[in-house]
Amino acid sequence: MRKIPKDMTDGSVHIQRDGVATVVRYSNTNEVLVRFDNGYKAKVQAGHLRKGTVKNRMLPTVFGVGFIGGNEYKSCSGLGGVHSKVYQDWINMLSRCYSEDRLSLFPSYDGCTVTKEWFNFQVFAKWYFENYPKDGLDYHLDKDILSKGVKVYSPETCLFIAPFENYQKAHAKETVLTSPDKTNKYIYNISKFCRENNLSQPAINEVTLGRRKSYKGWSLAK
Repeated sequence: MRKIPKDMTDGSVHIQRDGVATVVRYSNTNEVLVRFDNGYKAKVQAGHLRKGTVKNRMLPTVFGVGFIGGNEYKSCSGLGGVHSKVYQDWINMLSRCYSEDRLSLFPSYDGCTVTKEWFNFQVFAKWYFENYPKDGLDYHLDKDILSKGVKVYSPETCLFIAPFENYQKAHAKETVLTSPDKTNKYIYNISKFCRENNLSQPAINEVTLGRRKSYKGWSLAK
């Protein structure tokens, strides 16, 4: 009968940097199943448990809400501890909503939130890799294209857009114009609208600013 170390018997308590870990089952020195107070379970080495270095991956250490959640998707890629792109995008998303410093610089994000399921990095990363385009280009996470004015980052509201699309969105000028046939048309990007309709952008800009009553039958909607 194998002998289990006294401090590794079921129910033994070990203080870790991230909280209290209780031994659930000891298999061998390289495989000890433990459970933290918040329910997180992990298979760890007895030596790490004794040193108190076992990490509680359910502990919300990122802006008070985000946690790593597991081991399948890593926060770093390759050697040197460089953060992976998926982790950087996750951090940036959470910072827009929960970083006081970020909100003070960009108040337009005030009131924005992240769906609770994405507090778990593992859940976010799974969605990320299932939806990220596979054409080799760099893409940005966006929550405003699918639903204008949405305040929540979630699988239902987010998609990936190329940098030039993000730039175009950031510099778009929105307005509503009345067409020559007297119907109202919502214009998201005046520059693109003018190109597609062979109109002078400076002239249309004058209309939108109220400096010109109309141009080629187009006027500012009332």
